Amino acid sequence: MSPDTLPIGLAAQFGLSRNDLLPVARQARQKLNSGQPKEALSLFGQLVLGCPDDRDFQIGLAHAALASDEPELALQAATAAIVFEPTRADGYLLSGRACLALEDFGAAEEDFAEAVTRAASTTPEGESQAAIGQVAQSCLDALKTALMAHG
Repeated sequence: MSPDTLPIGLAAQFGLSRNDLLPVARQARQKLNSGQPKEALSLFGQLVLGCPDDRDFQIGLAHAALASDEPELALQAATAAIVFEPTRADGYLLSGRACLALEDFGAAEEDFAEAVTRAASTTPEGESQAAIGQVAQSCLDALKTALMAHG
């Protein structure tokens, strides 16, 4: 087998599909939603190792990393999500939040603005991104206000 034909991620190497990992993804979301971010981070990290090209797992990892005060990891996962689907607003919002936590205010402002722009359109699946756009606009407004207040 040439390197070009090697399966991506550990899941493929063991003959598992994304669907085989969905129960773990549900468990990871439950951990995150129930205030157990470190446990969720561990599970999402395993999912990303299993399927590094899965955008939803990267988004989950970014959320869990932010909730676990791991902004560098959140930024990496959000960046991967943006690369996989640059038309979606959620990756930019997560990236902006990670940049804000890292005190890179210029990058945070750019990402929040990009999230607002991307949210004006629907996803490739036809889903509205309006709610993400509203959150991103609130983050952008708050950031601009804070930056003006601190000179």
